Amino acid sequence: NSNAASAVLSNSYIKFILMIQKGYELLDKYGLSPEEIDEVKNLTSVRKKYSEVFIKFNKHAQVLRIQPNKCDYWICTTDPADETKINNIKKKNPNISDVQLLQYLMEDKA
Repeated sequence: NSNAASAVLSNSYIKFILMIQKGYELLDKYGLSPEEIDEVKNLTSVRKKYSEVFIKFNKHAQVLRIQPNKCDYWICTTDPADETKINNIKKKNPNISDVQLLQYLMEDKA
């Protein structure tokens, strides 16, 4: 609701919108048409496989599917089950380095 927020929105030519659970009514403030808002509502994600993202550049819009490799997945995950897995490995191996932990997770030994 601030002037700064309005300025940022009106001067942002590229918009990335990830899957959201609520707040669709605010998307028109980002310059999305009703059809584009429907596309955002239909974004999907399959854990450890892919996530879709809505991208709008000026008047061009596209839904892209991001499929991370194992390394990217484990670096970027925020899934609570993954966090539990990581913390359990760290508890069992208190001296494990971040690189060793990542290798362990990528080899799916956990």
